[in-house]
Amino acid sequence: MPSGIPLHAQGLTPTGDVPVTDRGLAYGDGLFETIAVIDRKPKLLAAHLVRLQRGAERLAIAGLDSNAIEAAVCAAAAAFSSHGAVKLLVTRGDGPRGYTPPVAQNPRWWLQSFAWTPPTELPTGAHVAISSVRLGEQPLLAGLKHLNRLEQVLARAENPASRADEALMLDSAGRLVCATSANVFVVRAGQLFTPRMDRCGVAGVVRGALLAGATKGDLPWSITETDLTLESLVGAEEVFLTSALRGVWAVTAVEGSPVPSGPVANACFDYWRALP
Repeated sequence: MPSGIPLHAQGLTPTGDVPVTDRGLAYGDGLFETIAVIDRKPKLLAAHLVRLQRGAERLAIAGLDSNAIEAAVCAAAAAFSSHGAVKLLVTRGDGPRGYTPPVAQNPRWWLQSFAWTPPTELPTGAHVAISSVRLGEQPLLAGLKHLNRLEQVLARAENPASRADEALMLDSAGRLVCATSANVFVVRAGQLFTPRMDRCGVAGVVRGALLAGATKGDLPWSITETDLTLESLVGAEEVFLTSALRGVWAVTAVEGSPVPSGPVANACFDYWRALP
């Protein structure tokens, strides 16, 4: 399957291009989802669609056909021989010059398919750096997977894959928020903690699945959403990351300092792997 070629779309030109009048291109006015495909089925699709719909409501992007998007994602997943990844991009559509959203909206969306091999076992431990790039606090956008990702671009440019597997990011007050493309969990005294997502950061679907699993008792630990700092990592029993494509990824070093690995990350990985 060609990498990155739109398979399903609404509002693209006949040649599959995005018009220069698109507000996603001009202002980052939109949302996206990256969906794992395992055995030709989109993993955690319902959670992705719920997050997309909530994001559209908060940004007041009207007119999205959720049923059409769901059908397109499933069709794109079925086109793989086995595994892959589908990226869904949604914008508010076209608009005149200026920030003011148009009254009449015709949102645009398209899918891209990429090669991807799912981890069958807990991935090799991640060596993470600490980014000097601070996340700006904006509660109106907190939790959303919106198209404005320049902070993450700068953080990754500062810490390329040759230097670190991931980079932890703090907010302007020095609170730990996330990695560039993953959420963070810390194990202390046998309990799980994860940063709050009410100021900035993306509320990931795997993060949400673990929170729901703990609430239902499917996981034998409670998970507390709270403020964390880099000091929270000192003496931690485990630290791990979560994302749609990695699932659960144990951190084994932060800026070269070893971090112990343990059973919690392994159990959470197994839980993620069993989710539909």
